[in-house]
Amino acid sequence: MKKYKLIKWYPSLPSNVKEGDTFTKEKNGNTYYGKSLNTFVYNREVENNPGFWQEIVEKDYEILSLITNNKTVLNTPFFCIDDLLKNQNCNIHSVKRLS
Repeated sequence: MKKYKLIKWYPSLPSNVKEGDTFTKEKNGNTYYGKSLNTFVYNREVENNPGFWQEIVEKDYEILSLITNNKTVLNTPFFCIDDLLKNQNCNIHSVKRLS
């Protein structure tokens, strides 16, 4: 199920919709629904405006720990995972499937 987050408001949106609100594609495929707002937005408004909407990609896993070059294991809740993987040459040590 596709999800999008509004990153910039524009005039054709309902007035109660704000930046940061999320919308989920409905089963019928014609609209996205903002549950917390009880508001619908048509597909064409969401999918044809990448400058205003950002797709939310949900991971089906969670990184539990990383391992450093000197074989030290780091538990992830205490560290910024992306920074460690990119800048510190850490590797993934263990993961948990969420599905």
